[in-house]
Amino acid sequence: MLFFLLLLMALPGLCIPRFVLGCVYEAEKRNQLPTQFLMTDTVWLIIVVQISMASLGVYWHPLDMIPFYIFAMIGLPLIWWHSIRVLSRAGVMGFWRRGLFQLVAPLTLVLTITAAASGMAVTMSILERSSHITELAGMILLGSFVVAVALRFLANYIVQPLPVPDFEPAS
Repeated sequence: MLFFLLLLMALPGLCIPRFVLGCVYEAEKRNQLPTQFLMTDTVWLIIVVQISMASLGVYWHPLDMIPFYIFAMIGLPLIWWHSIRVLSRAGVMGFWRRGLFQLVAPLTLVLTITAAASGMAVTMSILERSSHITELAGMILLGSFVVAVALRFLANYIVQPLPVPDFEPAS
């Protein structure tokens, strides 16, 4: 029983990033193209930072937001740089596909943290025999896996090749 509970705590944090982003990393290993930063990637960095700053900045006191500001100013650019490197090496060059991945990558991080925390809450509530917390944390954990499947579909869409037209261009 203890092994199952420890597995429930660790499994979401270990499996969700690989499950969601695995197809992108496989495309990167398969193609091995050089890294190319585009000007539009900077636009997506600004959008991602603005979304993250606006999403919680409305609800919290400014002094409570200092760790979040540090993450937004240091963590998100690092995620952005790694994402652009992986997308370039995978051969993804479309503006919207690169932008969509700039949203999928941080969401995967948030989802991983949420799933790991809810897995830990389920484990702790089972050990303490608290049914209310178990139900809530279990629903959050189940919801995390549903969101992971949706993010996996988006990641597959990002790396699938664009269709080639069937017609010859007019000369």
